[in-house]
Amino acid sequence: MRDALSGCLIFLLLAGGIVLLGVFGYFWGDASWQWAARSWPGGAYGFAIALGLLIPCLLALCLLCLGKAEWRSWRQHLVRTLAMTALSIVSAAAFALGLLVASITIDDGRGRYGHETEPSWAFVTYPWLWAVGLLSSLVTVVAGVSAVALYFKVTRKPSAPAPLTREEPPRPPSP
Repeated sequence: MRDALSGCLIFLLLAGGIVLLGVFGYFWGDASWQWAARSWPGGAYGFAIALGLLIPCLLALCLLCLGKAEWRSWRQHLVRTLAMTALSIVSAAAFALGLLVASITIDDGRGRYGHETEPSWAFVTYPWLWAVGLLSSLVTVVAGVSAVALYFKVTRKPSAPAPLTREEPPRPPSP
């Protein structure tokens, strides 16, 4: 009974989060890009670059926190497990919100399933904004993967040397 209730609660929380993200996108999506165009350093393109840098970092933070949570021994490490779980939930919500704000730049008005809508303000005003954000995301991913590879290369312990064999030294040539 308790498992069923917790499963229903988790489902309701996820559904509520998805509805809240949809409401945010509907009511404040274009408004956030208009605000960014007016007051963000670099305008809307600077905001797109910042989102492109932030979104992969939030995904990496979410995955790292989920990996650090002590799921098997959560009762022994209760505070750490709850903190890592809470941080992963918060970073996943921020990741979804960032993706939602970034996806508004792709809304060209051609509706799916045959419904035509008015294109978003961000798409009309800055039609290549999505490309700037995507490029900054790709640069962030490449830099992050390179940094992790360099970290593991530097911190890797040297492997044990090959065991020495007892070979006889070479004999000098006979005259």
